[in-house]
Amino acid sequence: MRRVIASLAGVATAALVAPVLAAPANAQAQTAARVKPADPVAALQRQFVPNRGVQVTHHLKLTAGKDFMSMSVTGKLAFGRSEVTASDLRLKLAAKGDARILDEEGPTGPVRVITIGRVQYVSGQGFEKYLPVGKTWVRSQVTGGNGQKALLSPWADITDPALYRRLLASTKVKKPGGTLDGTATTLYAGAISIDRLLGTPPLQGVPSSARPKEPKLHWKLWLGRDLLPRRLSISETEKLNSGSMVLSGDSKFSGWGAKVVIAAPPADEVIDEKDVPNEPALPDVTFPVLPQLTGRKS
Repeated sequence: MRRVIASLAGVATAALVAPVLAAPANAQAQTAARVKPADPVAALQRQFVPNRGVQVTHHLKLTAGKDFMSMSVTGKLAFGRSEVTASDLRLKLAAKGDARILDEEGPTGPVRVITIGRVQYVSGQGFEKYLPVGKTWVRSQVTGGNGQKALLSPWADITDPALYRRLLASTKVKKPGGTLDGTATTLYAGAISIDRLLGTPPLQGVPSSARPKEPKLHWKLWLGRDLLPRRLSISETEKLNSGSMVLSGDSKFSGWGAKVVIAAPPADEVIDEKDVPNEPALPDVTFPVLPQLTGRKS
């Protein structure tokens, strides 16, 4: 069963430090100076606190002249000391027109995905006919790195400090962004190629003039006064013979720093993926997009 590659772009964390009310004014100022994050990346890194997290709402859409396919994601993320360690997400895939051909074996309703470390549990409408009576969850191991990366957009995963810093380095616009999630925001915007964002080294021995032109990602990021993301919007346009295809994602974040506990489903309701009869026919909850549009090379 392939892993979900729908984007949950822009994951970060928040631990807000309240001033010490009983301290003198100058002491408060000194304390604030010490605890105020230096930049958005520092704010992100300070938010990785065990058992804390954030609520997310995300929408990913693929269009080719008209709406082709979309996926909505809602849920919560839990953090460890340096990264996302667990997530509990509900996903809904919608295909239109010819895209239904790609989705004909997919789930018939919302899918819930719980990931804890490298262990992933999937449940939802459309799975019942594949599972033994009494089993409602399929457990699998996520191979290759942090299991959470299977659920995060490869070109918008700002839980990676290095990637986040490269994204911000491409900022071309910085201006007031209005109020989101109850806080005044600053809007950052820019454009960057996938290779540069992912830190992919250039092809060795190939002059820049001979390299294929890399489509650029156009992005907008709204940061609150605490320098934490409230919204991330990102899109890429892929030129086709008959027009163009656009992949766009819009993520919103709220409840920074709230306590988040994510537990595995009851053991007696879980079956391992390898034990599921006719495993190859299991519904696929992957968002089917072109390799170029997901930052992967074909």
